[in-house]
This record gives sequence, C-alpha cells and structure tokens, in this order.
Amino acid sequence: AADKKAEALRTHSTEEIHRINAEYTQNLKGCSFCGRHHGALKEQCPAWKRRCAKCGKANHFANCCNSTSIDSNRSSYSPTISAVKMEEKHPGVRSAEIELDGKKINFQLDSGAGVSLVPRSCIPTVPLSATNLTLRMWNWTAVKLAGKFTATLRNPANGKQIQQVIFVVEEDFLSLLGVEAIEALDLVTFHCINAITTELSHICKKYQGVFDGSLGSFPDICKLSIDPTVRPIVLHMRRLSFAIRDSFEKEISRLENLGVIRRVEVPTD
Repeated sequence: AADKKAEALRTHSTEEIHRINAEYTQNLKGCSFCGRHHGALKEQCPAWKRRCAKCGKANHFANCCNSTSIDSNRSSYSPTISAVKMEEKHPGVRSAEIELDGKKINFQLDSGAGVSLVPRSCIPTVPLSATNLTLRMWNWTAVKLAGKFTATLRNPANGKQIQQVIFVVEEDFLSLLGVEAIEALDLVTFHCINAITTELSHICKKYQGVFDGSLGSFPDICKLSIDPTVRPIVLHMRRLSFAIRDSFEKEISRLENLGVIRRVEVPTD
C-alpha cells in the first residue's frame, strides 16, 4: 500500500500535490460558530442555543466571536428581571403602592428579581451614581441603566421601612420591587415546604442497617421474565485457573453463607 501511494504521488506534478494538500486543509476547517468539527445540522453544533461570553449573543462561542469590542458596562453578575412596560397591559401582574422617599409609587412585585428599579421618568431630578451592572430580561435582552441611588422605601400598610439601592432605567418600565425589598417590607411571605434539616450522623444512627456494609434483602420473590421461544442450551462447567481457585472458593463460600446462593447437588429444571 505504501509503494502504491508513493507511485501515485510521483505521477502528480508539484502544483497538483499542493492543490490536493490545500483542499485537504480546507476540508478540515472547523465550524465558524464553535471552532470544532461536527455534522452539518445546526443542532449538532455545541454552540447551538448557547450564549457567547464575550458579546452576549446566541449560537456561538467566545473564541469564534466576531465582535471587535466588549461592552465595558457588562458585569459577570447579570440579574434577570420580569419588567413590564407602561403601555402594556398584564392583568396577572401583582403590584403594591410603596413610598419611595415620601413619594407614592405603584411597584410591580417580582419575587424572582434580585434588584429593584424605577424608570427615569418617575425621578427626573434625583442625582444618580454610575453602575456597571447589567440587567437582563427573561429573554436575555439587556436593559439600559441610567444609574442607581439609595432610597427609603416604606410600606404604608404596616409602617415598615428600609434603605434600598434602586436602579434607574431609561425605558418606561413599571417600577419593580425585587425579592429583598419584598421580604423586608412584609409584602409577601415565603414558606419552605417539605424542607428538612438534619445531621448526617443522625441519619446513619437511625438507619444503621443500611450503612453497615452488609447485603440487603427484599421480602418478595424475584420473577425473571424469559422468552419462551428461545431454545435453551446447557453449558459445561468451565475450568478455573489455579491462580484464582482459592479466591473463587472463598467468594462462593461467602455468598453461600450470606444466603445469596445455595449449593445444588442434583440437576434442576
């Protein structure tokens, strides 16, 4: 085979050999979205439905990203919010009237949001501090922030008040109250269901039979399903090598003493 390959190469000119090598190199080019080799279907690409760590866009990895710059405002921590725009009507949205520095504002309650925010139109004169935090909607769309400030939030229903960092957005979203403020103002009570905290030593002591290292047993009879159409065969006893004969006999005796197997002296069905 090697002689035939050498003969085939000698029959080609230098240009043809270079052309073949160039085509071979081109065929090995990786996927432009993940940089690897895979099938032709997009679903076979590891980057499919994944998000780039460099630009935040979908369906490609950072090593294949064509973005020339990275947004300086991006942060490794990007809280997700479920904000609703003012012109949109969502009857299922839960809200509460909260005082923000004495001003009554209707806040949307979002127990899944890690931050609280208000639109710039609600507080046009309040001075803001810069922030490098990136807020994202449930669909990963970035929300442009104007800044942040610290405000006093008060629940007029029970008189509770807290100091809270409020983020300000440029768009006209409904004011949103995050989970930290919701809990602190007693707007929503969270209940843990079926949550049990216990020590590992207590579990091991209570169920000693499970952790003593011995074999367990089930009280029911195990039923093996076989195919009646398959012809049964008889296999002769296999010979054991002398190197493992002693260890084999010890293991057989151990399993017999545990009741896993039993000795059979006569032929069985």
